[in-house]
Amino acid sequence: SKRISPRYRNAIVINSLIFRPELSHRCDSYGEGADAAKAYVVAIVPSTDRVDTAKLSHSVARSGGAGAGTKWELAPSELVEELCGFRPGAVPPLGHVIAP
Repeated sequence: SKRISPRYRNAIVINSLIFRPELSHRCDSYGEGADAAKAYVVAIVPSTDRVDTAKLSHSVARSGGAGAGTKWELAPSELVEELCGFRPGAVPPLGHVIAP
């Protein structure tokens, strides 16, 4: 087993999760791919936690994002790579310098 430096022992591993509107909330005229929705949400959460999509919907609506009642689903891996230029599991939380 690897030894963890005391400096990083209390570090929290985070995940950057990309959500898109569920199918019934997407703009049908855009088809599939990155243009299929008008908005995406990135949730940065500890890797030990799960995202409550009902709370996510409420938070996005309250912040003036997508309309009230919009339901969100995890974006498929192909779409994440298309949007970010990174495969799921490798999406940095902030400050991408690499253009997709």
